[in-house]
Amino acid sequence: MVDKLMEEERKDPQVQVRQWRVGTISMGLTLLVIGIVLLIGSFGGSLALSNILKLWPIILITLGLEMVLTNTWVTIKGIRISFTYDGLSIFLVLLLVFVSSGLVALESTGMLDYAHTALRTSQRYIEAEKVLYPVDESLELLVLDIEDATADIRSYDGDEIRVSVVYDGYFASREAGEEYVQEQYASSQRQGDTLFVQVYPPAQGMQPNSHVEQKITVQIPAQLEVEYQQLHGAARFRLQDLAKDWKIQHQGSRNLEVLVQDPVDTLVTVDLEGAELKSSLVWDSELDDESPQASGAEKVWGEGKYSVRISKIGGAVSVNIP
Repeated sequence: MVDKLMEEERKDPQVQVRQWRVGTISMGLTLLVIGIVLLIGSFGGSLALSNILKLWPIILITLGLEMVLTNTWVTIKGIRISFTYDGLSIFLVLLLVFVSSGLVALESTGMLDYAHTALRTSQRYIEAEKVLYPVDESLELLVLDIEDATADIRSYDGDEIRVSVVYDGYFASREAGEEYVQEQYASSQRQGDTLFVQVYPPAQGMQPNSHVEQKITVQIPAQLEVEYQQLHGAARFRLQDLAKDWKIQHQGSRNLEVLVQDPVDTLVTVDLEGAELKSSLVWDSELDDESPQASGAEKVWGEGKYSVRISKIGGAVSVNIP
């Protein structure tokens, strides 16, 4: 076709030959469709851009149809047209093809949803439903095991064990945070006169800055004997009006703080294993060496029938009497 037009031009130089830039229509239609999709999306429409991008082969089909139909139309009409290729338009069309293919590939792996969620995340505090354990006369001992948390443990004059947990982390929305909380786990089991309660560490996700910390507040009736163990995290105890013995074992590098109020009939014993002791008390026994940190050292304060025995492995412990 092009050779025929060139031959006619040589025979009749006065004949005007139109030029057709292949790729212009394809580029225009492509931009039109993408613009419509983005416009609908900006008004909260349900037409998702990711779904449209899956139809990216239509761009190539449009380019091919433009070339075939134009040649056919020229042949039927007998119009003299010199075909040239719009390099910029074709380049942009191919660029859109590659970008669309990449976006579809990312969506298929879940990376687009991941990035979208990451952009919407913010720090939130989500409180779990409070758990209450009634205390009757037959219950004598509470064994409380917390793996990783910032714990605030208090004794009080009451008849139920109250456990409250707040999760501090980065969530896409409050609904997402509440859904996360529902997936966390704690267990309790009653065996005779003993109640075993275990609070597991919060699950960690894959989102950026998604490290979730749990802050636990536990109120324990003063008439219960308590055995407490914590592997990681920090803990603070506020003990008053104790009528039974307490055993506190805390491991890890985070600090442990114990405040004993109304210390009548109270005996405080501290076992140190590579931990530092901070206290304003005058202890009845001294450490084995001159440093405030010693392996296997023990200090004792007070004379009472109700004992608070503290075992600290690593980190630091502070024991004070107001």
